[in-house]
This record gives sequence, structure tokens and C-alpha cells, in this order.
Amino acid sequence: MDKITVMRSMGYPNRVFVTRQDVASFYGICDDAAARKLKSWGIEKVEGRYYFVNDVAQAICERTSYA
Repeated sequence: MDKITVMRSMGYPNRVFVTRQDVASFYGICDDAAARKLKSWGIEKVEGRYYFVNDVAQAICERTSYA
């Protein structure tokens, strides 16, 4: 899975920001688990609620390996 594929599955280019609910939906996990995951990845919030889709996709790709 590459970064562009992840970004497109989250709504990019129509959306530049995602919420933790979007991340939860992507992973198929509950909202609280997504919040913990984003916090552990060290991704900063914008306006207290939103995350840059580029940062989230980068973090997902860094933690996903198919080797």
C-alpha cells in the first residue's frame, strides 16, 4: 500500500484534513482506539480536531510493511 493510495482512500484530493473518525473508519476500529493510535504516532492536530491527510498517510505507510 503506497501513500497516494492511502490518501485517496481517505478522500484526497477533495479533502486535505481528516478527523479521528475518518481514521477509525479506515482501520475499522473504534473512535477511541483511533485517537490512541494517532497520539502514539505523534501526529499534531490542526484546530484541535483535524489532521493533515498527508501526515496520517505517511504514518500509516511507515508502520505498514509487506516485506
